[in-house]
Amino acid sequence: MTAQCVRRVAALVLLLPALAACAVAPGTGRTIFTGGLTPENEAKLGFKEDKKVQKEFGGAYDDPALARYVSSLGKLLARTSEMPDLAFTFTVLDSPIVNAFALPGGYVYVTRGLLALADDEAELAGVLAHEIG
Repeated sequence: MTAQCVRRVAALVLLLPALAACAVAPGTGRTIFTGGLTPENEAKLGFKEDKKVQKEFGGAYDDPALARYVSSLGKLLARTSEMPDLAFTFTVLDSPIVNAFALPGGYVYVTRGLLALADDEAELAGVLAHEIG
C-alpha cells in the first residue's frame, strides 16, 4: 500500500464519525451537527429549527380538527417507540408538497399534500411511525 493510499484511508477513517453526526434539516436544507447532543440540546435545536421549517412550508395548516387527529395518532404511536417519554410535537404543514420529516427533539411534520394522498389511517400511521423512528 502506497503512502498516499494510507493517508486517504486514514483521512476517511477520521472523517466518518464527524459525517455520521451531521444531518440535513429538511425545511431549510442546511447541514446541522447532531452528534453527541443531550436530549435538552436536541429539544432546543428542534425548537429553533421548527420556526424555520414552518416558514419554509407555509406555516401550520389551519384545520384544528385535522391537527388534533394527526397529533393524537402520532402520540399513540410515540408511546410504543424507543423514546416513549419524549414530548413529540406533530404539525401538519400548509404545503401541497408530498413530504413528511422530523427534527431533533421530537418535532414531526407531515404536509397536507401527503395527507391528501393517504388512503387510510394505516398509511398515515406508517408514515408517522417512520418519522418517529
